Amino acid sequence: MPKIPIKDIGSTKTNLIIQGLMYCYPDLDLLEKFSALFLAGTYKKVSLKYPDKIADILMENGFNGGPGHDEMMGKVIPNRTRKAAIAGDILKYLYILDYDGKESPSLYKARQKVNFSYKRASDENKARGVGWSEKFLKDAWREYKAIAPLWAALRCLPEGVSPFHNLLISCSPGKDIHDYTYFMRLFLGMAESFSNFGEKLMLHNKTTNKKEPLFQPDEVWRVPERFKDKLSIGRLHPPK
Repeated sequence: MPKIPIKDIGSTKTNLIIQGLMYCYPDLDLLEKFSALFLAGTYKKVSLKYPDKIADILMENGFNGGPGHDEMMGKVIPNRTRKAAIAGDILKYLYILDYDGKESPSLYKARQKVNFSYKRASDENKARGVGWSEKFLKDAWREYKAIAPLWAALRCLPEGVSPFHNLLISCSPGKDIHDYTYFMRLFLGMAESFSNFGEKLMLHNKTTNKKEPLFQPDEVWRVPERFKDKLSIGRLHPPK
């Protein structure tokens, strides 16, 4: 199975790798570009001097001749994350259906719940341009299934809580990042729990006419084994 290439839990590099994977997948060749642009922007936000004024160069011209900052952060990343977030929501609703136990979970039912939740958010003026077609939802799941556990975990965190805040804090002199490292452990533990759930959930496959696990062992990105004893992995509590 693919392993998220991290060497620790709480460093800035780990933060960038995980965000880059979530935002750039499936074009992993964009990871270096994303990290450079994001780090440059973060240094600017906390008023730190970036070596050799590279922040200005990166923000204005992009990285290694590729898409510039505005295109990368304003178009490329949002277009990818919209579908990736939907894949995470589909997995979240599969878990809720299974946890509730009132009806058998299925990808179709999960997609319907995603559509309903987005439309409700639109009615409450919390989202725009929602109401996805069945094809769009299917494509989102097919294209971003491999990182769905990461997005499901992010979508289930309480409002205002993010495992990625420590990137900004860790670049600020004199700031304590222990609390944010805790959130990263919480986030990764939830992602692993969603991955475990998906490997155990058996769904009917119309093509083969038999039940198969939602995730095959090598389908989703997982935390390296050596870090799992540092994470809280277990039964998830469904979001309200």
